[in-house]
Amino acid sequence: MILAHEIIGSGEPLLFLHGLGADRRQSMDAFADASQEGAYQLIAVDFRSHGESIDDSDGDALNFDRFADDIIHLMDHLGLTQATIGGMSMGAGVSLNIALRYPERVQQLILLRPSWLASPAPPHLAIVAKIGHDIEEGGLLKSQRRLENSAEFLALQQREPRVAASLLPLFTRPQAYSGASVLYRMYESQPCAALSALQSIGHRVLILDTTHDDLHPQSVAKQIAAHLPQVSSHLTLPPRYREPERYQHTLSHSVLSFLSSSHITHL
Repeated sequence: MILAHEIIGSGEPLLFLHGLGADRRQSMDAFADASQEGAYQLIAVDFRSHGESIDDSDGDALNFDRFADDIIHLMDHLGLTQATIGGMSMGAGVSLNIALRYPERVQQLILLRPSWLASPAPPHLAIVAKIGHDIEEGGLLKSQRRLENSAEFLALQQREPRVAASLLPLFTRPQAYSGASVLYRMYESQPCAALSALQSIGHRVLILDTTHDDLHPQSVAKQIAAHLPQVSSHLTLPPRYREPERYQHTLSHSVLSFLSSSHITHL
């Protein structure tokens, strides 16, 4: 399948990949300001079972390898030999998978708030997987009420209310019911077999994390950074859910600085 996608701006191609349960609007919103400055051409996609990428295959297609293959297929469709590839959360994991399995297609990497390491079922995402199971079993309204009354959600809501609120669009997103399985299928997958494999990635890498974000712990970004040999910059952005405007401004500035400082060598 060809993933639903949009292309914005001009310049060097940047394929930026959204997180689990989101769609290409997340990528477009994240880089709306920077993409207008002509530094790069933003290519934003909808993964399988997200947005407008309707997926009628079985659950075996919902894993990091297949999602990476889909991006390569899209690049072939667009005639792109290489691109800067990056992503948010799940998209960061797909980016790492591409860099490991298709290194010749990657110019450089941008990893924003990564949430997976080299093992399935990251504990901080268990609440997302449970939402997927509950939607399939009880439907959207019942499963949302169950979440909102759960001890885990109430504790998160008290600690970080905006992080808790970020879970609610999972019940209203496109394919919220028909694509519910992607929430636990991707939770059960992993970008690579071992963190030591990341040592073979020779591309320049920008890693961006943030504080006060239970779904994207800084410890994940730190462990990934420790295993990558070419981390050009590892930055902590202002807290996404507490200072969204500062976060957005710093994100755009950091990405533009990274791209403008690079001398891209085609492999």
